Amino acid sequence: MKITLKEVIEANKKLGGSLLSDSSLNFAESVCKNTKSGYKCAAVLVRAILVDRPFSDASKRTTVYVIAKLIGKKNKN
Repeated sequence: MKITLKEVIEANKKLGGSLLSDSSLNFAESVCKNTKSGYKCAAVLVRAILVDRPFSDASKRTTVYVIAKLIGKKNKN
């Protein structure tokens, strides 16, 4: 499963944060587009969120969302 930069930013907004800088997220998105591994995509996005701090708040909650979306259990809807 893939995740878009727009989806990550929207999730953060819903969780109480706002975007400060999207440069590291843009890099992470480009890596995700060029890999088939959900684990690699999750690792790059987690690093971009937790280390580079592109959001004003809710970084840890957004990270949990990203991990759940990329490598978590499949949605049964």
